[in-house]
Amino acid sequence: MASPITLTRRLKKAGVRVLAAVVPAIYVAYMRLVYLTSRVDADEAVGVLTRRRDAGDNVVAASLHQGIFLIPYVLRELRAVAFTNVGDAGDLMAALLGRCNFQVVRGGSSSRASRQTPVVGRIIEAVRSRPSTEGCIVGSAPDGSSGPAGAINAGLVLFSIRLNADIYCVHIQSKRSIHLNTWDRTAIPLPFNRIRVRVKGPFRINGKPTRNAMEAARLQIEDAFHELHTEGFTSFGQTPVPTLSRVAPRRQRGQQRMEEQT
Repeated sequence: MASPITLTRRLKKAGVRVLAAVVPAIYVAYMRLVYLTSRVDADEAVGVLTRRRDAGDNVVAASLHQGIFLIPYVLRELRAVAFTNVGDAGDLMAALLGRCNFQVVRGGSSSRASRQTPVVGRIIEAVRSRPSTEGCIVGSAPDGSSGPAGAINAGLVLFSIRLNADIYCVHIQSKRSIHLNTWDRTAIPLPFNRIRVRVKGPFRINGKPTRNAMEAARLQIEDAFHELHTEGFTSFGQTPVPTLSRVAPRRQRGQQRMEEQT
């Protein structure tokens, strides 16, 4: 007989499988309603991503984690590669992304050692497995998965170097949204809306990828995201939510650690 813990786990996994079968269909139906009743303003820069891919280039389409609800549907035509963590939440997100034409790579960190799977190598493998004449768009949320919002992880730049890819900052803003009480204030768009999509880039390191060059590129990307975030809200006469954070400079982080220890 299965132990109570094993039985509970099996029931939970069954529930996750049911949700993974149902939620993506509900999500797509809802977002289709939003799009049909809304005015969508996507600038020409979005088309640059597909043209770069079709020309055989690899690009990273990075977005703030706040847009996690909007991104799969808005960028569904890009046929991008995206990664989700392992575990139940990752199962659900993988099903949703797959429904929106994303190629999903699983991995990332987990509280369980058995689930700690390196994801960067798998993404690079997925990109390089494509025909040499076909480029790839890789989606990334560089301030995720736990924030703080707007603080851009240095790993984004290193990742782009390993992929030999330019980075584009993609920002999606809806005028009428419900902002969840999460660290990133996830935005849920409402029907009869206005949706604004903006892109800044490309960003890349020209020359030797020294530590200073990588940090300079990271700061450029962080500045671009903060500008897009502010412009998105102010274009609709709103106050930005949330107030974005920044990654503390290396020396400042060291000083903060010393102060915490004294």
